[in-house]
Amino acid sequence: MNWFNPQWDNDQNTVLVDQIDDIYYSTFVTPMRGVGYYKKVGTRYLLANTEFRFPFIRYLLMGWPLPIYMNNVRGAIFTDIGTAWKPEDLGNDGVPTDWIQGFGFGLRFDLGIFPLEWDIAWSKDSKMGMRPQYYFSINAGF
Repeated sequence: MNWFNPQWDNDQNTVLVDQIDDIYYSTFVTPMRGVGYYKKVGTRYLLANTEFRFPFIRYLLMGWPLPIYMNNVRGAIFTDIGTAWKPEDLGNDGVPTDWIQGFGFGLRFDLGIFPLEWDIAWSKDSKMGMRPQYYFSINAGF
């Protein structure tokens, strides 16, 4: 996703792994917005993203204090849900039970040369008043 500001997330602010290969050959699954990296670890993962995009600013021209011109700014409302597990951690039914979810909103700017995305996200298990996480990326999207 080309995020400029990744967030690490676990209880001790350290990366806990069983084998050194787990850190060197790890893959960050993105976008799991609102949840920091390493909130869930495992050799398998499942991730679903839903995003509703809509026109936000069709055309805006300002002359004061600076001449600013914007067009086709799109808004987005999203939710991400996922989990990671190791095969030996599954219960008798074979289904992972510990899911994490993030949600939020964002803006999509078309700067002519490249698209810029700005998202604000929260974790579902965050307490009220918790600070959101901000994501800035240069991304073509889908």
